[in-house]
Amino acid sequence: MTTIALPPYVCNAENLEVSLKSHKRYRMQDISLLEDRIKTLEYYTALSLLESKTESLQIADDAGLTRFKSGIFVDNLLLQEINSRQLK
Repeated sequence: MTTIALPPYVCNAENLEVSLKSHKRYRMQDISLLEDRIKTLEYYTALSLLESKTESLQIADDAGLTRFKSGIFVDNLLLQEINSRQLK
């Protein structure tokens, strides 16, 4: 890619400014690595937003006071063992 700057009233070609821009050429391997990094970034961003939303959640007791949250339980629903044990 080239950028050419044309000043007004050009009399000879020496007054032109030509600048070359280099660009990155991506291989399929590079694109695959980028896709993996983007998936990981999306996962941790979603997890971080979920944690922030959970921390800011206000749960009131019967008296209207905010209840203390001692931890956050996260279940990715891949293992049904935890859920089935809690139901029994």
